[in-house]
Amino acid sequence: MNEKIENLGDNIGNLYRVWQKTLSKKLAPYNLTPEQSSILTDLFISPGLSQNEIAIKRGKEHSTIVRLLQRMEKKGLIKRKKETKDNRIHKIYITEKGREGALIHYRCLREVLDIALRGVSERTQEFIIKVYKVMIENLSEE
Repeated sequence: MNEKIENLGDNIGNLYRVWQKTLSKKLAPYNLTPEQSSILTDLFISPGLSQNEIAIKRGKEHSTIVRLLQRMEKKGLIKRKKETKDNRIHKIYITEKGREGALIHYRCLREVLDIALRGVSERTQEFIIKVYKVMIENLSEE
């Protein structure tokens, strides 16, 4: 196997780490983390998700999401409401302050993407996306 291919996993991991670090720096002045702001974006698009739906979507443990949502509720970013049919289920709704956070997240993501793709042609960007989609699909089948 080609050495470049063997290092692909390392490169993907490194890209994720520097992406998150850059996004964290962009969000810090707004007192937001990438985890919080991505959940706000999910709720902006799909209001009323359950805690479990958020955990599945984000690939996190339920207990981790519960703690994260508690902190977000204390900040006034979200409101949790018990489901009328089943009191064990909490539906999560974004507040006006949370909507602002979702818009900040989108703007910061766009800035990070622009930085990351500086000097990369549109054709190459399209190719990268195609390759990643195939890789994700292949690995999802395993």
